[in-house]
Amino acid sequence: MTIKALKEKYSHDILFSKEFDSELRQEVFTRIFQKLFEDKVVIHNRFTCIARIEKIEILSETFSAFIIPEIFIRTDTASDKRQEKVFEKLKRGWEISCKWEYMSILGNSLCSSAYANWLIWVDSQTVELTEKLTKQGQNKEALKLTLYENEKKTNR
Repeated sequence: MTIKALKEKYSHDILFSKEFDSELRQEVFTRIFQKLFEDKVVIHNRFTCIARIEKIEILSETFSAFIIPEIFIRTDTASDKRQEKVFEKLKRGWEISCKWEYMSILGNSLCSSAYANWLIWVDSQTVELTEKLTKQGQNKEALKLTLYENEKKTNR
């Protein structure tokens, strides 16, 4: 199941509410994370990168995963140098987590609460194409699939 299919099948209020059947939520999200491209996701959290999921927990009240960054995706802006330093410092990985009730879907990504604020793209085709484009140096095109997917057409 993709994020798009998930949005079509379940409303946000149902999927992320406390009242939602926790067993069904675990089943749905387990299916989503079983279909990853080479156990990889695209994540934006201080910087955007392709990362491998080392460990994932889908519990009744929370979602958590240990992320190991692999490929930094340049934004071709002045902030790249600072973001790349953070990327290098976090090469050993970090944990992301969120209570389900604070999560949402933004475009084709899972979004944590405004306090922790990370975005994660899990759809295998998106991740595979983003990785391919990034390796070819087509960062703008890779970001259009992920971080900039919800922006109106601009000169990016």
